[in-house]
Amino acid sequence: MPLFEIGDNELIPFRRVQAGPDLYEEEIESLLWANLDSFVGVQLFPLARQPTVGDGIRPDIVALDIDGHVHVIEVKRDVDRRQLAQCLEYAGWARNASLDELAG
Repeated sequence: MPLFEIGDNELIPFRRVQAGPDLYEEEIESLLWANLDSFVGVQLFPLARQPTVGDGIRPDIVALDIDGHVHVIEVKRDVDRRQLAQCLEYAGWARNASLDELAG
């Protein structure tokens, strides 16, 4: 017996999802964006999703706290040296980001 999902007045068959390195990252990013304060525990003003900043880097979410500090959120399934280096690069950018750059 097949399983179905109820859509807009129609039955939609469930699909099988192949596991991969990017599985669910976009969904988690969307959930974070919609509920930023709840997840982070600090009141944040969301600025952008997937912006190209600095030397062409693209963090998942950039936000500001009430003191004007930049917060960068990156969603990852696993953390290895490459991902750690990427996050450190984002932190370096966030520390030196100007208000003009953030407004852009």
